[in-house]
Amino acid sequence: MVGLAILLAIAGLAVAALTTASSPSVSLLDQPATANDALPASILSLSIASDFSSATDARLALTRGAERAYVIPGKDSTFCLAVLEPSSDLVAAGSCADQDLLKGGTIFLSFPQPDGTIDVLGLVADSYTRASSGAARADVVNNVFALSGLSGTSVTLVDKEGQETPVDLGPQEPTTTGQEPTTTVQVGS
Repeated sequence: MVGLAILLAIAGLAVAALTTASSPSVSLLDQPATANDALPASILSLSIASDFSSATDARLALTRGAERAYVIPGKDSTFCLAVLEPSSDLVAAGSCADQDLLKGGTIFLSFPQPDGTIDVLGLVADSYTRASSGAARADVVNNVFALSGLSGTSVTLVDKEGQETPVDLGPQEPTTTGQEPTTTVQVGS
């Protein structure tokens, strides 16, 4: 009986170790909340807001000019990425996806531009340090990268060991000058 109990305890530890090891880490979400982390009403009004596990667990990941990007834990083992861009017609966009995508890829938002280029904002696990596409390069800060003016439809993620992981952005539709911008929201891996 003792042997069976020990075997079950060892099996339980193995399952716990596998579960812990297999969950991608997003350390930004472990940081204490600040007043800057409060989600704006325009993000809370997005249809994906119902997928947030708790809006109070959101963390501000990136600020570039008026643009603000947030990482939010989602329901059912998902992570969400949302961006607020008050100086454009976009205002807010976001996407949620299974956290397992971060094991070898990114949850990203892509924004085709009228000139045919693409701006990409991506959420990655702690293991990644850089993102690039062609000549565009960005460090990962607070689990997020931002690349602008991409001419291709792929991004390369670089981890702490220098290993590269390609991410296909899929087809992108450029916007037309004079029309309201088209926002392509996609999940990559």
